[in-house]
Amino acid sequence: MPAESRSRTCPGLVGVWHLTSFTVRDRSGGVIGHPMGVCPTGVLTYGADGSMSVHLGASGPAVPGDGAPHPEGTEGLVRQRPYLGYAGTFAHTGDRVVHRLEIASVPQWVGTEQVRAVRFDGDELTLSPPPENDRTLALTWRRHRTSTGPRPRSGFIGLPAGRFHYLSWAADGTRRPCAVLLHGNAGSARGFGRLAPDLAERYRVFALDMRGHGSSVRPDPGDYGLRAAADDVRGFLAALELTDPLVMGHSWGAAVALVLAVGAESREPPPRLSGLVLEDLPATMAFPDDVVVKLQKLVATPYRDLRSRLEARNPSWHAADLDAMAWGLQEADPSLVRRLCEDGARSGDLLPLLRRVAAPLLLMRADPRRDGVLDGAAWARARAHLPARAITAEPAGVSHNMHYDGYRRVLDTLLDFTDGLER
Repeated sequence: MPAESRSRTCPGLVGVWHLTSFTVRDRSGGVIGHPMGVCPTGVLTYGADGSMSVHLGASGPAVPGDGAPHPEGTEGLVRQRPYLGYAGTFAHTGDRVVHRLEIASVPQWVGTEQVRAVRFDGDELTLSPPPENDRTLALTWRRHRTSTGPRPRSGFIGLPAGRFHYLSWAADGTRRPCAVLLHGNAGSARGFGRLAPDLAERYRVFALDMRGHGSSVRPDPGDYGLRAAADDVRGFLAALELTDPLVMGHSWGAAVALVLAVGAESREPPPRLSGLVLEDLPATMAFPDDVVVKLQKLVATPYRDLRSRLEARNPSWHAADLDAMAWGLQEADPSLVRRLCEDGARSGDLLPLLRRVAAPLLLMRADPRRDGVLDGAAWARARAHLPARAITAEPAGVSHNMHYDGYRRVLDTLLDFTDGLER
């Protein structure tokens, strides 16, 4: 059948699209949940002949976030399945597209017409079915380009402390050097979801859900010292045979990375690193009580309010970063937040360890007026302890969550640093 008689097509839709976000939104547009997890995968194809197909895969359990009962209708069907897919034809008119389904993983959808509201924003496309009970599903897609970065792969590995989850990007290229990314307190591997694909142009990239976080093991109280976490990373490197890695850590992850790099509190020699990147390294894990309580309250906030609060406070952040941070906080435990600080404080002043770093070092400082953890005096002490090969960076106005708030500047600084490692 000729395409003209099957469907009216739109050049703006035709092509291949990759899913970047799948959320549930309330009447005001605020995100209140993730029906297929925070990092679902999906491919949507619109053909010039009027054909279409879509495939969606869950990344983990649904995140309802608002305490609502299990939803009915489309959202309820989505939450029950690790995979959704259908194919057929489409017609696009104005601000809506109609999918006419010929085959579907949900049997009751076969032969139906699925209407979606359409919104374009540059290379991004957002599709939404009609609202149900004042809730709307929103699927955001990015147009496929030949330069599109690799998708993350999820994996688990057994280490002495238990079962750990990690994400990897471009990990099959055995000739490439490797990079390992370590998140901060109440974070997760998903927090590097935007940075890792760009870094994967040069490295096999691995991001670990560290102990007590994300989908990794949660040891007993008293087991959250920096040395214990560094031993997890050391075991991770050995188990995956990751030699001479570039290691990057943010906040608590930076403290763990530093302890790993110098072999602090261990009789074993430290692993050899090709480079060390410390993103807003704290001078000590002994934070003031009001700082700990503030983070505990954030962790205890219901997802619906948490995501909205993050977006209101950080309007310039990418939606993927907002989702990743909200998910990490939602998965964290308020009591763990405090234990991690208390146990980590046993390592004392971390800044003198900087002088023992043998690998090329990049130390990045966030703006202390925007929750950066190094004030002027601490920064002066840090610089006094730096080895001769160290490089420092202070991107102006960038908050503690540096690779969210100052993404491009942080990425450019990181790539410039890795350029020097290759020479």
